[in-house]
Amino acid sequence: MVPQNLANAAPTIPPYLYISAEVGGGNNATLRNLVDAQDDIWRADASAAGATSFAMVDFRREADDGLPDIRPDTPGPYPPGDPITNPLTLPDGTYFEFPTAGDVLLTITLMNMDGTGPYGGSSAGMTATWPRLARSTTLQDGAPRPNSLYTTSSSTRPRMWNEAIGSGLNRNAVLFQFSEPVAAFGAWFGDVETRTDGGGTPARVQLFDDTNSLIEDQVIPTSTADQSECGAPVNDGFTGCGNETTRWIGFIDTDVSVSAMLVIVGDDDTTGDDQGFGESISFIGATLAEGIVAPEPEPDPAPKPEELPDTGFKPGAYTRRERGKMIAFSPSDGIRLQIPSLGVNADVVGVPLTNSRWEVEWLGDDVGYLEGTAYPTWIGNSVLTGHVYDHQGHPGVFSGLSTLSYGQRVVISAWGQDYIYEVRESRQAPADEISLLSDTGDGYDWLTLITCKGYDEQLDEYRWRHVVRAVLVKVR
Repeated sequence: MVPQNLANAAPTIPPYLYISAEVGGGNNATLRNLVDAQDDIWRADASAAGATSFAMVDFRREADDGLPDIRPDTPGPYPPGDPITNPLTLPDGTYFEFPTAGDVLLTITLMNMDGTGPYGGSSAGMTATWPRLARSTTLQDGAPRPNSLYTTSSSTRPRMWNEAIGSGLNRNAVLFQFSEPVAAFGAWFGDVETRTDGGGTPARVQLFDDTNSLIEDQVIPTSTADQSECGAPVNDGFTGCGNETTRWIGFIDTDVSVSAMLVIVGDDDTTGDDQGFGESISFIGATLAEGIVAPEPEPDPAPKPEELPDTGFKPGAYTRRERGKMIAFSPSDGIRLQIPSLGVNADVVGVPLTNSRWEVEWLGDDVGYLEGTAYPTWIGNSVLTGHVYDHQGHPGVFSGLSTLSYGQRVVISAWGQDYIYEVRESRQAPADEISLLSDTGDGYDWLTLITCKGYDEQLDEYRWRHVVRAVLVKVR
């Protein structure tokens, strides 16, 4: 949650919520101008994130735009003191179009938060007996409008969405659903009561992705320093804790993954119905930022192996090899591995990682460099493997690996130089100890040699691997 007056840069970790401080205490141009400024940082940050334009839903002002009304005007009588506001019976789930947002449509639904459905509530199915799209001079309960959405003439004053009657049995909320995931959206909300000091009930804002999974859930704070002044029984008409105030609530999501925003009203009262069941909600100026493009998806990471390579055939017996499994590539640099104490002097060939494993049956007398580990002689952990027994049942190139001990030398010869390593560890390991393939991150050049160990006649497989780790000590 980011109060708007603290947000100062284009967000990089989506989603990023914008919840402004409250403005209230009357209906005059000074306060309306303060409300108008509540979305300034959201707009600036959206522009910094790539937004090229902003589209606001227009609730069809037939007196000044010439367009057909969304719903026919409902005949009077009208509320006292507001004789020309048009009460509309606007059903939940009505689509609205952003004027320049291509095919993105907005669905607005009054929710009864009864714990059912993917968003934690069901449509209230409200039949308006009070203006649902109202032209009153303020938002709900005297909360000031933004000055840009205010006129002195009620016939041209932009309409607001005004929840008049919810179920009364649960908290009410307004659900914004987008026909496709969007990057940045927000609106001005009037009279969203909230209390976070342990009394009353905090309001909330939640974001959902296109699978209806909750991806953000934040309490809506209050700007009121002393919340004990808010609500019944002390001061039911106090301007604060959301009561009679307006704020901007929105988000920026540079991953473009938000498909719905839910704003749930709270309650500033500490007595009576302090759970928000009797509280309502209103908004105006629902705005979509256009032009923010989701980053290109990262390429799929290389598949991770499930176990260390199987480098041994049955000792003393001929094993027929499957020619289709011969998968290898030869480094162009003519790399050789020498282990003087074992009499090993072998070519190093590359073994690609295929279907989460390395096929090494065809190594023969060569040593395999396991693709995905550090290239031999480079900083990191280079992993080489060789047969303990070859397919004819004879001792393989790494048959004596388990006899190596601390301080003995292993040499990589390449590019006219000898890279001399000294053994630091020689031990037995289970076949699934794939952490042996990882880089140590210490900035040294390590060489890890692996072969099979412990042939099991009944299982016809090797139960263990023998591992030798050596570190570069000299280049000659």
